[in-house]
Amino acid sequence: MEELLESLRGRKRTLALLITASVCIIALVLAGRGDSSEETTIPDALRGTWRTDNPKMKDRYLKLTESLVIFGQGHKREQVCVVDRVESGKTAEGAIPYTVHYHDDDARKWTLEFGYYPASGGIIRLQHRSELWRREGGEVRI
Repeated sequence: MEELLESLRGRKRTLALLITASVCIIALVLAGRGDSSEETTIPDALRGTWRTDNPKMKDRYLKLTESLVIFGQGHKREQVCVVDRVESGKTAEGAIPYTVHYHDDDARKWTLEFGYYPASGGIIRLQHRSELWRREGGEVRI
């Protein structure tokens, strides 16, 4: 009888530990989500070729495809990078913040941070830059 009671106590402790661990894992997952989301591809609304009116950058562009970030570097040169993941945050002051994590041919990891203004016909403003980038052809995607 004593052995049976001890066995039941052990099972209760194990069950209590499993429940506690499960609750902690669920809480950590939910807390990590916050007001942001993460994808592995560029959202449709951002795909396309983006250019700025800055005369110093007239032969430069930013092209976003489903899985690539392509930087037009002028003189018909491009740098093609592969998207690892895309994070977006909560809309603030009319802009949706995005962080695109990508890597280049040498497997170096980089990030591209910008605000996307959908209400302005689709404008991108790179973090720490003043230029506004508009989709080539004026195409607006929602």
